[in-house]
Order: sequence, then C-alpha cells, then structure tokens
Amino acid sequence: MVMELYLFLAMFLIYVLTAFMVKPHVLNRIWSLAFVVCFAVTAVAIAFIRISGQDVMMSAPSEVTQKQLDELHIQITKLEN
Repeated sequence: MVMELYLFLAMFLIYVLTAFMVKPHVLNRIWSLAFVVCFAVTAVAIAFIRISGQDVMMSAPSEVTQKQLDELHIQITKLEN
C-alpha cells in the first residue's frame, strides 16, 4: 500500500512540475521515462515478494476477525426465513 502511495505522489509531482513548464514533446519523453520507472519499481516489488518467500495471498481465504469488521463498520446479521 505504501509503495502505491509513493508512486502516485511521484507521478503527481512530475505532472505538477512539468505540465505548465515544458513543451509537449519534452513532456511526452518525461512521461515515458516515468512509466518505465514505475514499471521497474513494480517489477522489483514483485521480485521481492517472490524472494521473501511470503505470498500476499498465502493465508487467503482466512476468517475475518471481529476487529476487522469493526474497523470497516460491517455488521453481520442472520437472515430469518
């Protein structure tokens, strides 16, 4: 989750800094480089997950705790027939 936030902030910062200051052909090159960097970061993250030996979905599906339900304001009720 944190990595996605950093990527979003980086892309937003690139947009703000370049959108109004550079010519369109330069802007296209900057965005191309930004997408390549994002692809590389994502590839490294996937490789890290594989090397670390823990899959994100390793324990899925698992039971949901009452604490998790409370955090999301979800209430489970039984249906009466």
